[in-house]
Amino acid sequence: MIHDGHYLEFTRLAQAESGWKGSIPSAWVRSLPSYAGGDVPERHLKRAELRAFCQSASNSSEACFVACMAWGGMDRRNGAKALGVRSALLAMIDGIRRGGISRTEAYDRFHSAVVPGLAPAYFTKLIHFMRPEGDGYILDQWTGKSVALLFGPGIIAIRKDGWVHRANDATVYGRYCDAVDQLAERVGVTGEVAEEMMFSRGGRTKQPWRQYVIRNWK
Repeated sequence: MIHDGHYLEFTRLAQAESGWKGSIPSAWVRSLPSYAGGDVPERHLKRAELRAFCQSASNSSEACFVACMAWGGMDRRNGAKALGVRSALLAMIDGIRRGGISRTEAYDRFHSAVVPGLAPAYFTKLIHFMRPEGDGYILDQWTGKSVALLFGPGIIAIRKDGWVHRANDATVYGRYCDAVDQLAERVGVTGEVAEEMMFSRGGRTKQPWRQYVIRNWK
């Protein structure tokens, strides 16, 4: 059941963030001395461009990992930690890129493997951009808090410091994605756009919906 007051503010304040960009992958990869995945983009990527890169069979799974983590702004030290278990990490990514794996199964694989440096906010980025279906949504503190405001706090476990709790399992992720789909249908947009609207942009000038979430988060 959606919270009518918060939903009204969401429709008034939230907007898709088509211009989000993180680090340039070719710059990000320089801090990974063991990288062996081939060429990566030498410019900022928008969402659609990143998805196209990850869906192209000509790009290695390691290059796609770097592109996703650079776009998401991951700390490069955590990227190095994740690639410390390269074979296991790339095997999971390879499987997801081939398709035929549900969004909850993809989440469960990452959640069960516990890749160093790779928390839900980042491995759900891999799920979103690597799966051909595109309906596994990014779950970070801003989308998680948005769902908690809109649908109630019982869906996502958020830590006291505001981050998404590692304890959220595949069942929780499935409920989260279902909530995004429900919100998207109600607003009249795709699930990806609904997730972008919940995320909003941070930085020095936070977008109105993120300001609203900060004011109303308890």
